[in-house]
Amino acid sequence: MKRISLFTPLLALIAGLCASASLRAADGPATNKVPATAEGIVKEIKDHEVALAKAIDAKKPALAVQGAARIGVLVSALPDKLKSLSTDKLTGLKDRVKVTAALADQIGKSSATNDWSGALAGSGKLQSALKDLQTLYAPAAPAVQYTCAMHPEILRTSPGACPICGMVLMEKEKE
Repeated sequence: MKRISLFTPLLALIAGLCASASLRAADGPATNKVPATAEGIVKEIKDHEVALAKAIDAKKPALAVQGAARIGVLVSALPDKLKSLSTDKLTGLKDRVKVTAALADQIGKSSATNDWSGALAGSGKLQSALKDLQTLYAPAAPAVQYTCAMHPEILRTSPGACPICGMVLMEKEKE
């Protein structure tokens, strides 16, 4: 009986690797490519984060291992896409990336051994780490501008009244 319980984690890991290989083959090589921009990486991380949470909830080790591994790869690619950051911020990013990638790796190992409480705990930590990364290093959203329909030369960063005619300033459409 003990031998069977020792082989269960190994079988789960092998199943995860096989599922990962078959999914890659079915989806083609593009699924393993890292997006060209930091924004693309962040979007894909969010997609995999949702899929990972579902795999952990459903206790599907193969999908959880695959999702955690993909998040680790994507997070590790961020510093190369954000080289325009100051040296201090880039160093901070690299430190946070190491921690985040290690969390993803730990989730994969926990999932492969059917340690679902460990995977769930790691998932919470991973979500927090990813949120910190996004908050600190995501590209700034463009500022909203407000303008007057009658006087388009009037631009403000907050709503209010046009200083010329008193009309309510409307949000300027993105060009």
